Amino acid sequence: LRQGGKLESAVSALNDFLKGNPEGDRLGHGLYELGLAQTQTKQFAQAAESFQRIRKEIPNYIAMDKVLYE
Repeated sequence: LRQGGKLESAVSALNDFLKGNPEGDRLGHGLYELGLAQTQTKQFAQAAESFQRIRKEIPNYIAMDKVLYE
């Protein structure tokens, strides 16, 4: 959805996905995509929280370099 330009739908779908309590990299990927979608919809404070959550909850996240860049 995010890559297709449906940003508001992506934010909603990713929030729903995260409510299912995924673990590990699935949680990291979900939060990362959510943060990107939030950035693109100018929800900067929420995006920062999503990226912070990855750093706190998944310190060994496979794409941490991308998280730190955002």
